[in-house]
Amino acid sequence: VAGDGLDKCAWSKFCTISEELNKVQGNAAESLQAFNTIRVKNKQTQLRLQIYATEAQDDTARTKAATLALWLSRKADAATTAGLTTASKKAINGVAAALYAKGRVDELLELMAQTKSSSHGCLVNGDSGSGNPVAKTHGKIGDTECSLTRKAPAPTYSELTILTPQGFSEEPLPTEAGSTKQTSTKACNFLTLSGTGFGKTAQQDAATVYYGGGIFSGARGDSRLTGAKLTTLATEHDASARTWKDAAAGANEIKNVNSAEYDNATLTTDADSDLKAAVAYIALNKETAPDSETKPQLDQLFSKPLNTAISKFIEEVEAHEITSGALEMKAATPLGKINDVQKLTALLLRATIASTKEKIDLATELKNRATSQQKKSTDEKEKECNTKKGDACTGDCEWDKEKETCKPKEKGEQANQETGAKDGKTTNATGSNSFVINKAPILLAFLLF
Repeated sequence: VAGDGLDKCAWSKFCTISEELNKVQGNAAESLQAFNTIRVKNKQTQLRLQIYATEAQDDTARTKAATLALWLSRKADAATTAGLTTASKKAINGVAAALYAKGRVDELLELMAQTKSSSHGCLVNGDSGSGNPVAKTHGKIGDTECSLTRKAPAPTYSELTILTPQGFSEEPLPTEAGSTKQTSTKACNFLTLSGTGFGKTAQQDAATVYYGGGIFSGARGDSRLTGAKLTTLATEHDASARTWKDAAAGANEIKNVNSAEYDNATLTTDADSDLKAAVAYIALNKETAPDSETKPQLDQLFSKPLNTAISKFIEEVEAHEITSGALEMKAATPLGKINDVQKLTALLLRATIASTKEKIDLATELKNRATSQQKKSTDEKEKECNTKKGDACTGDCEWDKEKETCKPKEKGEQANQETGAKDGKTTNATGSNSFVINKAPILLAFLLF
C-alpha cells in the first residue's frame, strides 16, 4: 500500500522548496556583509570628522566634529560586535538548518526519480491520473527545475517566495490522509510499505513511515499519504516536521537580521545612547553624564531637528578640501571624495603631526620672544642706570664701587622674580600662553608676523 506515484503538482513543490533553500546561504552572507558595509561607512565618516577637527578654525566646529567622530566609532564597533556575534549565530544556524532540510528532501527526490520503469514510477509528469513517470536529467525532473544540488551563493539578497514568517506558503500534499495528488495507475515501489517493494516482502514493521525529514508520511495500513502542516510551522508544534520548522525559522531569522540600526542615517530627532556617551566624553570631559547634562550640551552644539543638523554638519565636513599635494593628490580634494580607509587614516596622522608641530613651533617662538623681551628689558635698565652718577644712582639702581659705575640692583631683580613666582606671573611660555598655544592653527600666522 501507499505505493502510488506522486502527481506533478505535489512533487514539483518539493523541487521548489529545494531550489528555494539554496538561496538561504547567499542571503546569510549578504546580511552579514551589510554589517561590514555599515562599519566601513561609519569608519570613513569618523576619520573625516577627526581630520576636520584638527583643521577647523572654530572651537564649536572642532567639538562637534570630535563628538560625532566618537559617536560613529562607537556605532562602528557595535556593528562589528553584532555582526560577529548575534547576527553570525543566526546566519550559521539558518544556513545549517536550511541545508540540512534541503539534503533530506533532495535525497528523497533523488531516490524517487530513480525508481522508474517504462510504465511505472514515483514521479508522474502530470496530474489527476494523467501523464507518465519521469526521471531526473540535466538538473531537471521532467520540465521542472530540480537540480538537487547545493548551488553557489548568489551575490545579492534574493527574496524567498515559498517561505513565509508563518512557515511555507502552501502544502505540497494534503495534511489529511487521502489519495489526492497521487496517480493510482502508476506504482511507486519506493512508497510501498507492505506487500512487494524493491523485490522484498514484509519490508517493515512501523505503522507509519516519514519521508524527507517528515515532509510527508505514509501509513502501512492503507494507501493514503499525509503531508506535513508546513504553512503553520511557526504556530503549531509538529514533532515529525521539526526539520522543516527549523528551516523556515532559520531562513526568516536571516531575513530579519537588522544592520540598519548601526547606520548613522537611522538617527531620529532624539539622541541615541552612543551619541549621549560621546557628548559626555568630548564636550563635558566625563565618562558618563545624565540626560540633564548631555541634552543641554547637544542643544548648544546642534540645532533641531537633531538628525537633520547632524546630517548637514557631516555634509559640510565632507565638502572640506584637502590641499593638493597631500599623499600625492594632484588637486584639492573634498574629504567626502576620499573613501579609502588607509588613506584617510594616513591623512589624519599627517594632520595630527602637523598640528602638533605648529604648537611646538609656536611654543618655541613664544619662549624665544619672552627671553628676548627679558634681555631687552635688562639691557635698557642697565643703560638707564649707567647714565646716573653719584647721588643720582638710586631706586632700582645701585653704585658699583669696584667698577665705579651705576648698575641695576641685583637684589631688586631677584625680589621681582620671587614676587612673580609667588603670584604665578612667570615668563614660562607654555604656562601663561597655553591658551594661545592651544589655538595654534588659528593664531600662528598672526603672532609670527
